[in-house]
Amino acid sequence: LDNHLISTRNTLFFNKLKIDFDAAYQINHRRLETDTLMPAVTLIDMEDRLLVYDVKMRYRFSKKNLLIGGMQGNTENNRNATAPVVLLPDADMSTISAFALWQGNYFSEKLHTQIGVRYDLTTLHILLDEARDMQYENPSFTAGMTYKLSSRLLWRVNIASAFRAPNLAELTQDGLHGTRYEKGNAELNPQRNYEADMSLHYHINKFELTASPFYNRILDYIYLSPTADTTAGGQTIYRYLQSNSTIYGGEVSGESLLMPFLKAKASYGYLHGVQDNGNYLPLIPQNTVRLSLTAFWKQYRFIKKPSVSLESVNAFAQNHPSSFETKTNGYQLLNMI
Repeated sequence: LDNHLISTRNTLFFNKLKIDFDAAYQINHRRLETDTLMPAVTLIDMEDRLLVYDVKMRYRFSKKNLLIGGMQGNTENNRNATAPVVLLPDADMSTISAFALWQGNYFSEKLHTQIGVRYDLTTLHILLDEARDMQYENPSFTAGMTYKLSSRLLWRVNIASAFRAPNLAELTQDGLHGTRYEKGNAELNPQRNYEADMSLHYHINKFELTASPFYNRILDYIYLSPTADTTAGGQTIYRYLQSNSTIYGGEVSGESLLMPFLKAKASYGYLHGVQDNGNYLPLIPQNTVRLSLTAFWKQYRFIKKPSVSLESVNAFAQNHPSSFETKTNGYQLLNMI
């Protein structure tokens, strides 16, 4: 594996205007040679070139009002040599997006609001047996607020839409990925979602509590699913499928300072994913409870800010598998950091 990367990060200041410009160019050349045949045979020989850029501008109209805008994107070229195994076909891809976000504070800093819009354009030129050109575009938005109900209680709420075009692997992949055979779907539509989330945050001197539920409605949700089909070698074939789906859940967490050098934290995470036809989505993680104790000091001899943590992860059984998945038993992990 040969990998070359050059990157640059820049910040420019013009009175009230601040501009961040980041860019990177990467060349990745992957070759896979057999170790059981002599002389060795090169099975995979693929080179990928990627240019990524991000321009972000911040203009502060006043202490309470800030405008953020910019553009970001990438261009990518993927080429295979004469090796017999082709993980991904030759392709030219590009993505460009423009965005703007307005932030403001009102009512003596108690209310913080933000409204944003974004436009994305993705193009793909895929060189299979017949060249195929694809283009996906879509606008999206976000709107939210944080309200300081009291000196100890914060309320946050946000609604948003988002857009994601299918990537090259989801469209074209046809081969082993580790021990799993994955097969793409050239007919995939871009996925779009509408979501709402909220959180309540309460804190006092030595204790804080946060509750964060969310609801996510996804149209043409793209997911990888096991099927009943197998390869000649017996590997299960996973296919990229899509369906209108809903994912919802949330997390409740609390943290307390028990002693000047000891804090405890507990959290419960819940996630549920279901398709419109009533089938459960695949690869949905188990609900978990995490408990931890952390001891910390400002300094111990010559060591600055040492700490040690003991964490218990309790995962519940996953009793809602999708088609061709199996149920997963609960388990418990004990970690020390």
